[in-house]
Amino acid sequence: MYVHKTVTETKMAFGLSLLIGLTAFVRASLFRVAWGETIAITTSVCVIVASSVAIGSTLPLCMKKVGIDPGKSEFVLFYHVEFVCSYEVSMIWQLYLNCICLRLIVFATHMY
Repeated sequence: MYVHKTVTETKMAFGLSLLIGLTAFVRASLFRVAWGETIAITTSVCVIVASSVAIGSTLPLCMKKVGIDPGKSEFVLFYHVEFVCSYEVSMIWQLYLNCICLRLIVFATHMY
């Protein structure tokens, strides 16, 4: 029973992630955002939504199976997991921006 619910919730997480990621991609494309930034935005939105929904929906089921009351500890764990996922995506975004800045510096030095 728990495995079936977990698989269902995971499918829902990836479906929702795909839908919101596609929306972010279309929006970035309509506003003519640079190709690399569009991919970075779409990827970060997909990762945040998929991980948040998957972990947030399966965690209570796992807690109940172990014997922990999910109602008492779900909010604390959800905020910590969501913060960690958002932090990781922001670090990937910052690395991407640093690479762009380095490319611009190299390009500018070769111009002179």
